[in-house]
Amino acid sequence: MARNGSTRTVPEITQRSPSANTDKDSKRNTFSGSNSKRASQMLKRVFTYTESQEKQDDPPSSEFQRRQDEFFSFLDDELAKIESFYQMKEEEATERLKVLKEQLHIMRDQRIQEVLSNKKGRTQQGHSHKPTGFGGLNGSRLKEAFVGRRIGKNSKALAELATPAANQGQDAEVVNRRRDFSRRPEDAANHEVPYRSAKRKLKHALQEFYRGVELLKAYAYLNRTAFRKINKKYDKAVNSRPPLRYMSDKVNKAWFVQSEVTENLMAAAEDLYARYFERGNRKIAISKLRKTLKKSGDYSPNTFRAGLLLMAGILFGIQALIYASQHFHHPDPTIPIHTSYLLQVSLNASDIRHIWLH
Repeated sequence: MARNGSTRTVPEITQRSPSANTDKDSKRNTFSGSNSKRASQMLKRVFTYTESQEKQDDPPSSEFQRRQDEFFSFLDDELAKIESFYQMKEEEATERLKVLKEQLHIMRDQRIQEVLSNKKGRTQQGHSHKPTGFGGLNGSRLKEAFVGRRIGKNSKALAELATPAANQGQDAEVVNRRRDFSRRPEDAANHEVPYRSAKRKLKHALQEFYRGVELLKAYAYLNRTAFRKINKKYDKAVNSRPPLRYMSDKVNKAWFVQSEVTENLMAAAEDLYARYFERGNRKIAISKLRKTLKKSGDYSPNTFRAGLLLMAGILFGIQALIYASQHFHHPDPTIPIHTSYLLQVSLNASDIRHIWLH
């Protein structure tokens, strides 16, 4: 029994097991400081272990089971971290969409009140207007002519999206009485934001929100692809059957794979952008939201033009120097003096430009 090949391998493995346990304890102590290094060492050790052990006739099942459990516990930890991070970002995106929706409603209500007050003021001015020698150019009309308080098509579309009370020509007090909430009184002179400024900021905020949801969706897809590739490589290394068992048992049942919250958030953002900024045209809204990330442009035409102008400047400079050198031998004595003066001025100017550039 002492000369049996299978019994000779057992003491060798028992001698290696304390070092393996110490390595495992040291990795657990330094897990918080070097997660990426530990992950790479873990995957390399798991995938290269079976290749070296295939040469042996009877690999020990206990060592294989220990390394397999360590590998799957590592995958479980990574899956839990991805799951918690994804759920946190999903909740943040949902809350942010609620805030954006509330701000868009406030912008719409303020614009409707502004449109109604303008209509009411114009009707009152039409009834109380008296012709004068200035042709009716009072202070308010002069202000409108210079400031340009024009009601655009988007404002009219917002009025159509509002409550039926706005279409009936009711004033702001009637609209406020029909609401089921009341706002706190604030100083309008200090807290009133212009409509165009609010519209521009909310438009940019909605575009940033849409881009963030797209990144969250790409994050989920990237991690799912990573788990799939790791599982495929593991199955190939240990010849596991059935394949992709970890994917079907845990990854495909995870929240970041099955969740449809990102799709709903993107659809809601597209609907809000179309209603408030594109007069209900959803196709244009989607195209504008998906073009927020500008691609790197091609600057080769600009480079070609800059090089062409630089070469032309160098050629003209050389030609000017040749032409100036010919004037030094002119029979008229004043021309060489003027030529030397102009050359000195041009050289001094070039030195000044050189100093400013450097």
